[in-house]
Amino acid sequence: MTQIDVCPTEACYACGHVRYRERSAVCGGGWVCALCHPDPLRSVNVQVMVPEERLPALAWAARFGYPLLWFRFWHDAYRNRDIPYVGIPAGADHWQAFVAHATAEEMTRIRQAATRYQRQQRALGQAA
Repeated sequence: MTQIDVCPTEACYACGHVRYRERSAVCGGGWVCALCHPDPLRSVNVQVMVPEERLPALAWAARFGYPLLWFRFWHDAYRNRDIPYVGIPAGADHWQAFVAHATAEEMTRIRQAATRYQRQQRALGQAA
């Protein structure tokens, strides 16, 4: 498989935007959509329209400071623990981009993870 050295010019098949970023060689290199796959070390700086029915998820995130939120896990049977592998990076831009384009299943998982996160914060005495 060869790497593409030139930034793609066609629209992303998932979101329709034409904004790409070069992925680190450590992560496999190549080009990825900057909106669907925001760089966790930088701000996305893209205005996205979030559907009205998803605004409560953003309000929750704002209340907790737009935290890193893991919402998909796989179970490591050898160590008998759950390992996170999909999450929303911390920051308002990342949350807006993800919530605007998340599937219905991802929104359900986000709500479940948010409830779990809120319980953990309460247990630590940090919940509002």
